[in-house]
Amino acid sequence: MRAISLLFSLLLLPLIAGASIATNVAAPPAAVAAAEPAATAAPPQKEAPAPGRVSPLPDFSAQREAFLKAERALEKKDMARYREIKAHLEGYPLLAYLEATELNRQKAPSFAQVERFVNRYPGAAPAERLRGKWLEELASQERWDEFRRIYRPSGDLSHKCYFLYSEILAGRGSEVIEQVESIWLNGNSRPVSCDAVFDYWQRTGLLTESLVWRRFELAMREEEVGVAERVRRYLSPVEQTWAALWIEVHNQPEL
Repeated sequence: MRAISLLFSLLLLPLIAGASIATNVAAPPAAVAAAEPAATAAPPQKEAPAPGRVSPLPDFSAQREAFLKAERALEKKDMARYREIKAHLEGYPLLAYLEATELNRQKAPSFAQVERFVNRYPGAAPAERLRGKWLEELASQERWDEFRRIYRPSGDLSHKCYFLYSEILAGRGSEVIEQVESIWLNGNSRPVSCDAVFDYWQRTGLLTESLVWRRFELAMREEEVGVAERVRRYLSPVEQTWAALWIEVHNQPEL
């Protein structure tokens, strides 16, 4: 009987020990739990900034009224009153138009006045119109130094050729000659102001007969026979004969 009890005790011992271990693992002492650091709280999310307000447009109402008064004073030739009012129009978008009217009313504005105006309002429509007008005037009078001072690259090919020619006259032809080929290679008519540049280009030996024939052919393809006739003069006498025959056949295809 004692042996049976002893055997029963040995069988229960592992079960009791396992239960004790499981209890210790599942529920750690309070001291151990307290020693563990608490989870860090997530920082509060910042609210997205509200979209900025669109800046209101400037209020030009006071200057607009002053502008109209200045116009009336200018029409009446009350220059003292005009200048008094104009002093309050600095920064007004239409001031360039008012000053252009003032310049155009003068019988003979000076170059210094024009230069100051176009430099003050570069790109403004009244300034560019006045610039173009004066470039033509300066070129016709061969005032090349002043021409270069107010010239700005634009889509006006005539003014560009005048500028290139003025650079040639100033001894800087080698610096601008590379721009000539792109002007030349076109089947349409070029401004008269480009002729002097083409003549110089030929004298340098850079206008080859190959380039002349290329433009001649471009002109014929565009049905610009008049242009082809003018281009023909840059060919040698023998080549001019062949070009003349081409034009004759074009004009009289039955030949």
